Amino acid sequence: MKEGKVGLGMIGCGQIAQSHFKAIKGAPDAELVAVMDVVEEKAQAASKEYGGKIYKSVEEVLADDSVDAVILPLPHHLHRPITIQAAEAGKHILVEKPMALNLSEAQEMVNAAEKAGVRLMVGQSTRFRPEFWKAKSLIDEGILGEVRQCISTRVFFTEKLSTEWRYSAEKCGGLYLPIFASHDVDMILWLMNDFPISVQSLLRSYTPLTDSESDGALNIELERGGIVSLAFSMNSHINHHSVLFIGTKASMLIEDGKLRVNKDEIPLDKSKETFTRQMGEFISSIKENREPITSGRDVLPTMAVLDAAKSLDE
Repeated sequence: MKEGKVGLGMIGCGQIAQSHFKAIKGAPDAELVAVMDVVEEKAQAASKEYGGKIYKSVEEVLADDSVDAVILPLPHHLHRPITIQAAEAGKHILVEKPMALNLSEAQEMVNAAEKAGVRLMVGQSTRFRPEFWKAKSLIDEGILGEVRQCISTRVFFTEKLSTEWRYSAEKCGGLYLPIFASHDVDMILWLMNDFPISVQSLLRSYTPLTDSESDGALNIELERGGIVSLAFSMNSHINHHSVLFIGTKASMLIEDGKLRVNKDEIPLDKSKETFTRQMGEFISSIKENREPITSGRDVLPTMAVLDAAKSLDE
């Protein structure tokens, strides 16, 4: 590591990479040293704005000794192969969510990282949003008592998808489940600090965009008896996103970026942007030689739920 800084390589310079680039600028212990994209113009534009040497292939990035870790904001079908490739090259990895196309791929990624002795973090950025970050501390303090139920609703309207590869079920792994439920499920399991033991699902494709799921509902039973109800739609002309946690002492509502316990709105620390907090956790986990909060192994239960939801609906 140069002067105590973690050298980062960005493999993929598309839409979500921009948030990671900005986060690197806000991380004093990180330095962008390499950028790569199959569309060379994207890598050139990124290097001009954020720095980093331009490479034309994954292999070139991984061969650069100044690259200690890589960020992988890539189409979902590339998460597994490039994560394994990076691990075998001895690089720490921050891979975007969903972790992989399925649980089997995700387990392979965890195995590769653990065998190589590198850190594998998944970009479950919802955990790092101010309202959810604060909610975690309150739940862990016992403010709600025993959290027995979570009711989550996310509905909105989608006219088109943000990138072409998301129209392909083979590359994306579905629609709502990999893009949004990967956040929903991960956040709920983290906040409730419990393990899923059974899943029920109803999935429908009510969109002309793809044949994959746009609407539906999941019910999840947790190991300690808690239950989760998750309803979603990408066809609602009314936008609404709320997550309600019901405990034995109090209830907590997260809605519109605000956090409420019973009737009281809770102040939030918004001094750090979500991706900056996430990047800080990744860099700290490398420097402190510890597992990151959203480690690959920690995200495996989320992948298990998504797999179960899809298989039950087939």
